[in-house]
Amino acid sequence: MPRIGEFTETDFGLRGEIVTPDRTSTYEYERSARSGIDYIVKAPNGAEVGAAWDRESQRGDSTYIRSKIDDPDREQPLSFNLINEGNGIYGAMYSREAQKKSEQAREPRDMSEAMNTHQGPESGPSPEPDPSKAQSRSQ
Repeated sequence: MPRIGEFTETDFGLRGEIVTPDRTSTYEYERSARSGIDYIVKAPNGAEVGAAWDRESQRGDSTYIRSKIDDPDREQPLSFNLINEGNGIYGAMYSREAQKKSEQAREPRDMSEAMNTHQGPESGPSPEPDPSKAQSRSQ
């Protein structure tokens, strides 16, 4: 996975840069009290441009921070993982596969959805059709 940035622990969360071919952007992660979001990601001007979630590796032996930034200065949303490298440093690691999984996962589709604290009903199986209604339609 390519390392696309670096973040450092601060008193309020994390601060660092994401470097892509077209730009370098600075972001701050602040711990969130909102339901379902562990961090709010902010641009230097204070605008909320993303969200992040604490996650555990599949083997359960390490943790990382799953990040999604939908900054208006960027052409498309960007998903990546922050990996704790020790000494208060987190490497921003990107992979196309992780980007695809993020887009297909239960994570919010966009930042307006991520910032909405109402989680809505859980999805489940569709209710069985009422046979009496089906018969009345066919007559």
